[in-house]
Amino acid sequence: MIDAHAFLYFGDGQSVKFHSGRYKPDGGALMIGKEGIEGWWSAPNLKVDVTERASGNGGHDVAADRILYATRTVTVHFDAIGDVHSEVLDAVTKVSQANGLPVRFRVVDDQSDTFVSGYVHPQFGATWNARHQTGTLTIICPRPERLAWSPLQTQLFPVSVMQGGLRYSTVHRLVSAWLGTANASASTLSQDGKVVATNLILSPLPRAMDYTAKDSNILNNPGGPATVSDQPNGMKLTSNGSGNPSAQKPGYTLPAGSYHLHAELSEVSGTQWSDIMLGFYPDIAPYPSALSQGIVDYDATLTSDIRTGVFELKGPKDGYAVWRHVGLYTAPDWQAMRALGVDWFSGDSYPVPTGKGLSYPLNYGTGGSASNVALLLNQGSSKAFPVLTVTGPFPNGVQIQWDGNALQYDGAIGAVPLILDSRSQTASMGGVDVSRNLSRRDFPVVPANGSVSLRLMSAGTGWVTAVCRDTYI
Repeated sequence: MIDAHAFLYFGDGQSVKFHSGRYKPDGGALMIGKEGIEGWWSAPNLKVDVTERASGNGGHDVAADRILYATRTVTVHFDAIGDVHSEVLDAVTKVSQANGLPVRFRVVDDQSDTFVSGYVHPQFGATWNARHQTGTLTIICPRPERLAWSPLQTQLFPVSVMQGGLRYSTVHRLVSAWLGTANASASTLSQDGKVVATNLILSPLPRAMDYTAKDSNILNNPGGPATVSDQPNGMKLTSNGSGNPSAQKPGYTLPAGSYHLHAELSEVSGTQWSDIMLGFYPDIAPYPSALSQGIVDYDATLTSDIRTGVFELKGPKDGYAVWRHVGLYTAPDWQAMRALGVDWFSGDSYPVPTGKGLSYPLNYGTGGSASNVALLLNQGSSKAFPVLTVTGPFPNGVQIQWDGNALQYDGAIGAVPLILDSRSQTASMGGVDVSRNLSRRDFPVVPANGSVSLRLMSAGTGWVTAVCRDTYI
């Protein structure tokens, strides 16, 4: 049976889960009703003006850019249930707490994981029952598109403009070290004796001896738990074929704050993920959008401390996953690492061998600007609008080119990042609109089932982070 479920996010990190299936979780719960979720897969109402032909049949053709859609309305039929009436009331209250607040509503259905944004109108049935209350949750979405929960995130780094002379290395030696026992403690990355970042994962280069293989369905599963084994390209987690395989490592204490999770999935085989890909469920836990190998980058905010956390690497129900280069960093540490071109390190190694002296191949300087290129993909059925975050310093502004167009901001960019929003076509800094400094306003748009190549054409020592989500109508 497919495990489909939904989440309502609102306020300061609050969330409500709507369960599916025949069996109620312990305590009070919200269950998706037999009527299901209306307006999720269907397209919203059309907003198309058709001009009838004065002579001849039908109307005049409508151009693709004139086929528009109205506000999306999603209706969730649910049942609030509990073992006692107080649990039913608690479940009802959780839904009502979203009244008057912007919300995100997310549906995880097999390999589909998308969300909409809007505001809610909950309604509850009049029939009283001690253990059961029916209801509907209507989400009004001014933006009609469904967006992929896991975004495609990429970064562009400028190549510094040099004027004459040999180029020497500007990155001093990086040193990594364990804070405690190797493969059982956090590790640090230092530059010139100062700690740049700390990798909070206790076994960042996963080894079978450091993780315990488990299966959440082991009581009903005679095949035994999942297995872990060391491979040249990482640690392999193999399902026994009928469970929820995970490799776990306990012993984590994390304070509330903003974090970045990075990992490499070097191999994967199977047909369906069990639930999350990896992380601290449910606090820092990305859900997969597809069953494919690649790099996982995920930003998350902890609203409360984790005191006895267990880190999990997960795998498909009927296959295997090979994990390597795992890291969890605070948001400032991740930015500092990316400024050095580092995306992972352990106490034993770091990926950028640098040192003072000449940089090869030798560079005698250039007279023009250099660039970096990134590809944005959209596998959805509607246009995607990327959000670009420019982190300075870029003293002379920034220009980003794409498909013969250009987006250019002429003001200096320093400690406060510049946010370029392609959907609203605005520029902002610290919540203040600075669109007046845009001299070229060609915001990038990624077509349905298409791609756009971005090119950074400005000198500086900052970077540009581009976030794009598969977009569906």
